Amino acid sequence: MRLQRCSFDAVPRLEGGQFEALELDECRLPGLRAHSARVTQEFKVTRCTVNGTLDLRSLGVGTHLSLERTTVRPAPGEAGVTAQSVAVDESLWATDLDCAGAFHLNNARVRDPLVLIGSLLGTWPPAPVGGGPYPRFQPVIYTLDLLLPLVDLSQERAYGPSGAMQWVAIVLVGSGWLLATTVAAGAGRILRRT
Repeated sequence: MRLQRCSFDAVPRLEGGQFEALELDECRLPGLRAHSARVTQEFKVTRCTVNGTLDLRSLGVGTHLSLERTTVRPAPGEAGVTAQSVAVDESLWATDLDCAGAFHLNNARVRDPLVLIGSLLGTWPPAPVGGGPYPRFQPVIYTLDLLLPLVDLSQERAYGPSGAMQWVAIVLVGSGWLLATTVAAGAGRILRRT
């Protein structure tokens, strides 16, 4: 079964289902329940936006499980991906997965590579500010944007931290200005000597 560019009003419930192959691509979901489902071949949730939890507990997959380039935003205090006791006979690919909640893999069995390259797990990115459009949140670029005061990488203007992250942002901005002043003072001394 292949679903592409679908938008769901209710959480799809696939618990205990038997599938040959299952693919959700570029879909918008308020969550997904696939607890104890069995997929003979591949199970893909790619390039999707999930505003809830991906419940994959005890899921059995015959070949590959893919969560590539998917964004998961669970309700506050909820896990983003629950994949306890998942059994994947080949590989689990979750490259560029952006998961704001916890990613649980307790007692999981994946025989081949578990790939999480470029993934952002278990952190809540700052909320967008202004009227958009927004660049995709990239934590490393955002940190550099805060730390380098004379460089605009478009992340600081687009996203505003809240709570404890606000204090981290203040420290990074202050450290960036201190670093910039130190470099400028050092450069000034070197130029005066020559």
